[in-house]
Amino acid sequence: MSVRGDRLRRHRERDRITGRIEPLLTGVEGWLYIEEAVELYETVRSHPAADPVLVVEIGSWKGRSTIALAQAVRDRGHPLGRVVAIDPHTGSREHHERFGAVDTFDEFLRNIDRAGLTDLVEPMRTTSLDASGQLVGSSVDVLFIDGSHEYEDVRYR
Repeated sequence: MSVRGDRLRRHRERDRITGRIEPLLTGVEGWLYIEEAVELYETVRSHPAADPVLVVEIGSWKGRSTIALAQAVRDRGHPLGRVVAIDPHTGSREHHERFGAVDTFDEFLRNIDRAGLTDLVEPMRTTSLDASGQLVGSSVDVLFIDGSHEYEDVRYR
């Protein structure tokens, strides 16, 4: 295949994936761009790990990235694949300062349900530090980290 033909094939594949993911993300609040969602999807979908694949996500907010990751797990075709979505769902310090108390867990669950992916997503409503003890012995195939950006939350302890 020529270089031009290969580029065209990749472009068409990206358009196909975007068309698959974008409707699932419609109405789901968050900062994840569709191009980033496609990258996450492609990373999981093409990961060389033997199935079932285990994806761990640190920082889920309202589920945009979780949906992209879980749809890729589904499209791999193995029924035991899963996404462990770790987030306390209480927002960041910035959210607290601007809006007061935040709780996104119910909206996260509704978004995952609306996308038809609840069977693939295991929510852990906790911090990544606390969740780490619950994942001991698990072999993680893909790890996506987009949790707290505050030094005190991410420093080594």
